[in-house]
Amino acid sequence: MEPSDENVQMLLSMGFPSESEVRRALKISKNDMNEAVDMLTNGQSLTYFDDQKSSPDANTLDQGVSSF
Repeated sequence: MEPSDENVQMLLSMGFPSESEVRRALKISKNDMNEAVDMLTNGQSLTYFDDQKSSPDANTLDQGVSSF
């Protein structure tokens, strides 16, 4: 899902300086503004989120940990 231009402009107007980072956060969060803001403000690289969303082992790892 591509980020909406309206959401991109809103995040840029909130002071996030990098349009490419804003677009990436919105794309990863499927245009969820709250999740995108969390990604942009938590200090963690958006590459981490790319890896988590695309990794088939991420869910398996979570399930394994919760069974202990």
